[in-house]
Parts: sequence; structure tokens; C-alpha cells
Amino acid sequence: MERVAWTLQCLGYLAIDQRDVTGAAAPLRDAFRLRRAQRHLPGLAIVLDGIATLSVWNAQHDIARALFAAADDLRAASGVQAAIDEPAVIDARRVVGPLSGETDRVSSEVDAILGDVDRMVAAVITPA
Repeated sequence: MERVAWTLQCLGYLAIDQRDVTGAAAPLRDAFRLRRAQRHLPGLAIVLDGIATLSVWNAQHDIARALFAAADDLRAASGVQAAIDEPAVIDARRVVGPLSGETDRVSSEVDAILGDVDRMVAAVITPA
């Protein structure tokens, strides 16, 4: 299932690279579901960055800011601090502004973070 999640994640980011919101939504939603089921925190963080980017493009800046913060929290909880190098994600993070000081959930339960994320993802991407 890891390869399936990774492939879906890549398809979502390929659509993001083409600024195709509709084309990115379904693969990112499915990658989110698989990563969530696997509790693959680094992968979830990457997927959330993509979904947050879609929410910026949909003018849902508050949700985007919260998703970016959750992605950062999950990276910290996983112990993996990978550089964010996707140009569209970097641009979307600039649009919503700095996240520092807004959340400090590194010590929070991962389940609580994921529960919040489930609601935010549902607000950005409609279920299939």
C-alpha cells in the first residue's frame, strides 16, 4: 500500500504543478486516506501540504494555514524534518503568511492532530 499511496501523492503533485485543482483533488484525497490508515506521518505531512495548496487556490486561507500547521506538527512528531521544496507549496505558504506562534502541537497526541485534519480535508475535498 505504501507504493500506491506514494503514486497517488505524486499524481496529485503533478496536477498541482499544472495548477489543475480538479485533477489534484482525487489523488490527494486517496493518498490522504491511505497515509492516514498507515499512520505514515511524513507522507501525511506531504499530502497535507498539497491539500493546503488547493485550499489556498480555493481562497480557503484559514483552512490552508491550519493544514500547513498540522503538516509541520506531523513532521515534528515523526522526527523527520524534510525541506519543503515544491514551488507551488512554497508559494501557497507565502500567501497564508507565517505559521510561527499559531500552534505548538508537537507534544499533542497525533490522534488529536489527525482528527482536526480529517475535518479540514473534508472541507477542501469532497468525498468520493
